[in-house]
Amino acid sequence: MFDSLIGNPEGLPLPNNYDEFLSQNELPCLLPGCEWIGKSLAGHLYQCHGITANSFKELAGFNRGTGLVVA
Repeated sequence: MFDSLIGNPEGLPLPNNYDEFLSQNELPCLLPGCEWIGKSLAGHLYQCHGITANSFKELAGFNRGTGLVVA
């Protein structure tokens, strides 16, 4: 699934505001077809999709220095 997003990153639904996205009580997985919601998106991305947090942040245009966890 992730490989297809690399070739077509506009297919990834992105939040309008990174800070607003991270201020939620729980974070949803942004990958199409995945309905996971939880506290650590980074852990979920790696365990379930084999995607590192840095790879995801680069693809999504997120700040690479900020964690993908609930603040």
